[in-house]
Amino acid sequence: TEVIISPLIEACPTNGKSGNMSLLHSFYCWGQAGVVLFSGIYFAFLDIAVYWRFLPIIWAIVPLLGALAFCFVPIYRLPGDASGKSSARALFKTPTFWGFLLMMFCAGATELTMSQWASAFAESALGIPKELGDLLGPCMFALMMGLSRALYGKFSHSLDLRFLMKIGCVACAVAYLLAAFVPIPALSLLSCALCGLGVGIFWPGILSQSAKAIPMGGISMFALLAVAGDMGCLIGPSISGMLVDLLGGDLRWAFCFTLPFPVILLIMLLFQRRKKGENKK
Repeated sequence: TEVIISPLIEACPTNGKSGNMSLLHSFYCWGQAGVVLFSGIYFAFLDIAVYWRFLPIIWAIVPLLGALAFCFVPIYRLPGDASGKSSARALFKTPTFWGFLLMMFCAGATELTMSQWASAFAESALGIPKELGDLLGPCMFALMMGLSRALYGKFSHSLDLRFLMKIGCVACAVAYLLAAFVPIPALSLLSCALCGLGVGIFWPGILSQSAKAIPMGGISMFALLAVAGDMGCLIGPSISGMLVDLLGGDLRWAFCFTLPFPVILLIMLLFQRRKKGENKK
């Protein structure tokens, strides 16, 4: 669904496309936070062993409503798709595209490692009950990620996207350092919120930058970038989990392993800026 909706937003005849993209992706965060909150309340009042099977049925209503909405919304095409010049083969011959693939991979790994391990980390390493850990971990992460995307969507006309992404990389690196090396529960939980705030702009920001840099990329480009991001979402948390198992179950090692990803993304952004300056020269 995301692969379809992101290029649809980019193709809409509106101004401030990067802000619109960020606002769109903020609703991913509101959905994540809503699932955590509603599911937590649901299981606080109902026995998990008996009533868990009804929760997926309730959540199935959401994509059904989405399917209904798609029957009525107008569909616009990107320039590359409308002219027929968009192709995956041409994209892979473009060095700039490979840079965006790497950036998306790092963004996915940075986002999902904290998002998926935050609850277990709060419960096992910090000794916080699961219900409270869900609220202070992944729920707070999602809320802060949504907030950063919504704020950029609102004020994108006066903000520098690339500069904000650099600040986000630093914030994520600090967040992972706090989670890995500071044994104070309050600061460790604060790192979840800080990481959400920093990582929020990555995914929509990279999509918007790629659409500007490769205007004829079309929906193929969005699809391949989403694959790279999803590979980061898969590989980052998975290897972190394997590393934790090998090193005795301490989840702090998961955050140590993920630290290089925001650093690589920051280096890519700095190189991208320098390359742009060289091209202009």
